[in-house]
Amino acid sequence: MGTADPLPPGPAHGLLCAALERIIDNLDVPRINLFDFSYGAGLAHGSARRVPGRIARPALVGVPVHLTGEQPALWRRAADHLARGDAGTFATMVTGALRCLDEDRAGRGAHAGLQR
Repeated sequence: MGTADPLPPGPAHGLLCAALERIIDNLDVPRINLFDFSYGAGLAHGSARRVPGRIARPALVGVPVHLTGEQPALWRRAADHLARGDAGTFATMVTGALRCLDEDRAGRGAHAGLQR
């Protein structure tokens, strides 16, 4: 992110978990509550398994089970907001698009919150 070095080629899950653990160390707190979604949900889950004593409450949110025809247009609209400097609307749209809205899938609070 920002001025960080690029990730090494190949699987970097262990590296990313170690980076998250270092962030917790730098916060100088014994445990954190951790919310993550999409790619980050795997990272949060892996970190909670690696160092369960450091993650008090993980909140993991997945991605849609399948793509619909409307999603490319949604991503273009979101990118247009970002290009105009409207990061807030971009973030809201992206977060909403990455949530599973399938009514047949179980998940407490899966359908509450952000709107597209």
